[in-house]
Amino acid sequence: MDGVAATKRALQPEDLDRLFLERANAGDVDGVVDLYEPDAVLAFPPGRQAAGRAAIREVYADLLASRPRFTGEIRPAIRNGDIAITSTVRAGTPRWRSPAASRTAPGCG
Repeated sequence: MDGVAATKRALQPEDLDRLFLERANAGDVDGVVDLYEPDAVLAFPPGRQAAGRAAIREVYADLLASRPRFTGEIRPAIRNGDIAITSTVRAGTPRWRSPAASRTAPGCG
């Protein structure tokens, strides 16, 4: 991850989706992976799971290799204590929900 992305941290749950869009569109695989907790599980592509940052990195390295462009409308998070569920409506796709985020997650500061 470059120095600029390294300093950007999520202050609010919605920032996670914003940072994902920025980093994914820049092709910053490590920056995207840094938004996940070390033991996170990514359910992507549909029907498959990647457990842990190394496996998640493989998924994003493959996905971002073709430099796709991501856009979307970031929706307000659903919060309950230290847990939040975020969602982004992406053009042409059903609503996508990100994993639950906690205030202590690596991407949150």
